[in-house]
Amino acid sequence: MKHNLEIEYKTMLDEPLFDKIKSKLPFDSGVNQRNDYYDTPDRQLYSMGIMCRIRTVDNRFEFTVKIPQEDGVMEHEVLLETKTLDHPSVINFFNQLNLDVSQLDCIAYSDTQRYTYDDAYGSWCLDASSFENHNDFELEYELHEANEKAYPHYVDMLNELDVEYREAKPKYIRALTSGA
Repeated sequence: MKHNLEIEYKTMLDEPLFDKIKSKLPFDSGVNQRNDYYDTPDRQLYSMGIMCRIRTVDNRFEFTVKIPQEDGVMEHEVLLETKTLDHPSVINFFNQLNLDVSQLDCIAYSDTQRYTYDDAYGSWCLDASSFENHNDFELEYELHEANEKAYPHYVDMLNELDVEYREAKPKYIRALTSGA
């Protein structure tokens, strides 16, 4: 299992602004991501602030657990051969939390069309996401590594694009509240 400290900044958009940004910046042709989110029926992971998902892109399955840290989110990831939590690394991870993977169910999902491009400090991700009961749009800036120049660069880009910052909750939380 690989480990990575994720540091990102993001803002919500409306659809016209999404389209404007997509036409102004050199994004790639995009990829569709399906995120299936897992937790116990009584939301034990959620109560610990932990997000668990399997992301499907084409025929590739990536298991990810995100745990908040002081300066970002620690991601624990492993590639899976099939879309199942029955993998030795996944089982071992949850055993350390005193959870059996058989207790985990898919509790929510999101489908995202993601467009990206990289610059000096990170990857710009323009996302159009569908959830159970709504769609939304966001712009994320995922840093390659911690860098004190990255946040001012992000703010400058928002200003250049005439984007007013609007708080973006994690997709996981938006997926959970979509069915409510």
